[in-house]
Amino acid sequence: MVRFFIRKFGGDPERPGYRQRVGILSGIVNVLCNIFLFIIKLIIGMVSGSVAVTADAFNNLSDTGSALVTIAGFQLSNKAPDQKHPFGYGRTEYVAGVVVSVLILMVGFQFVQSSVDKILHPAKVEFNLIMLIALLAAVAVKLWMGYANSAFGKAMGGSSTVKAVMFDSLSDVATTTVAIISLVLSRFVGFPIDGYLGVLIALAVLIGGIKILLDTISPLLGQPPSPELVTNIRELVLGYEEIVGIHDIVIHNYGANRVIATLHAEVPANNDILFAHEIIDRAEREIGAKLGITVLMHLDPIVTDDQRVNEMRQIVVNTLAEINPEYDMHDFRMLDGRQQINLIFDVLVPYRMEMSDKQVEEEIIQRLKCKDSRFHPIITVDKSFLG
Repeated sequence: MVRFFIRKFGGDPERPGYRQRVGILSGIVNVLCNIFLFIIKLIIGMVSGSVAVTADAFNNLSDTGSALVTIAGFQLSNKAPDQKHPFGYGRTEYVAGVVVSVLILMVGFQFVQSSVDKILHPAKVEFNLIMLIALLAAVAVKLWMGYANSAFGKAMGGSSTVKAVMFDSLSDVATTTVAIISLVLSRFVGFPIDGYLGVLIALAVLIGGIKILLDTISPLLGQPPSPELVTNIRELVLGYEEIVGIHDIVIHNYGANRVIATLHAEVPANNDILFAHEIIDRAEREIGAKLGITVLMHLDPIVTDDQRVNEMRQIVVNTLAEINPEYDMHDFRMLDGRQQINLIFDVLVPYRMEMSDKQVEEEIIQRLKCKDSRFHPIITVDKSFLG
């Protein structure tokens, strides 16, 4: 049934707005399910006179809040860029995920408080068949909601917001299951088992909520792109015969399907500048269309036909490999003189380096001067924006 809804309302995955439509569908399904549970529980609670079931009904009504946040997030995320937000509103999906995660944490803290209160002030739990039926129905619906949100997330290619809503449903399953267990065992045990089980479940909800929160905050702070995207960009750029190298790749994520990639494309310095610029323009358009992103390239001319420059470049490459195989060099230039040889280049170092950038620079300079005292390295130490 979930797949039918996705096909019916999501439409063709290749059509623009598919992710938004599936995300909004997820929110609508959650709203309808929570309203259904609210009505059923409210009727059962009023007919049976159970305050607990009636209170749980209004808890389901409050759960529609996270679903409405999801709908609003996906609705705004597909809004066209404007003067105030030229990169679009794609990140509102992540903001919605953060809000849902905070709501999950609030439920977790509330559950800890109520569970501890039951341990400190135990009250006898009376078995009630109507209440048991209502709780079992709630578990069944919430389990289906968890499955449905999982399917929605897969159809969208992954969504931290939908993942948060799915976890919200499963945490409700866990808390309701505790109520069922305590209700069934109330006739056989004399201690507040629901309180102790509640604390364990609440801690699990809090841990899960924190993990979901970190997952949704990460793209807002700026996380590295997927290795697959980086590999695809490298292979496609280097697929142009006139481009001999690539460096300084920076990939900006402004929301799902709103990615901007900038990079430096190295071309032989002896090429005609207008021809090289034409190649770069064509590569930007073709690669952008193929990957569904915006690509901006900086033309970086390098000397490839000078034997002396190539020899010096190789000396630097070998020296860096001796120091650390993970070092990567680019933008090499040389000013040759009789008494001093300026070697100008950038070196890319990993984030986990224990040495400071200054220490890295000094070590490279020392190693190169050991090979030729005339060397005067001018080094810029960089770190990758790819993580």
